[in-house]
Amino acid sequence: RRPGDSIQFMLQHSVCTVGIDAKADGDFPICVAKDGTIIVALQWDYAAWTAGAAGFASNVQKLAAQAGKNKNALVALSGQVSSRLREELEKRGFMVRDRLVPGPLK
Repeated sequence: RRPGDSIQFMLQHSVCTVGIDAKADGDFPICVAKDGTIIVALQWDYAAWTAGAAGFASNVQKLAAQAGKNKNALVALSGQVSSRLREELEKRGFMVRDRLVPGPLK
């Protein structure tokens, strides 16, 4: 998917509020909500914990620390996250929401 697809997904599914500041970290669009929450919304069928995911999580944590009082970060996925990805992200303080859009995975 292209970064624009995920941004469109965020806006269509009300993951972000009006007044967001859309940014991109590589190929991953990031929104900063009005309350300072960092939101990463991905239109993916499945996501797993990898070395790349670890680096990305670290970058998002740094961005969240710069956002001010609210250091929350949310990863929203249209599909499913692996149990290891959920565990690793939640251990780092991320909120994780998956299966936001009905898809092929049951």
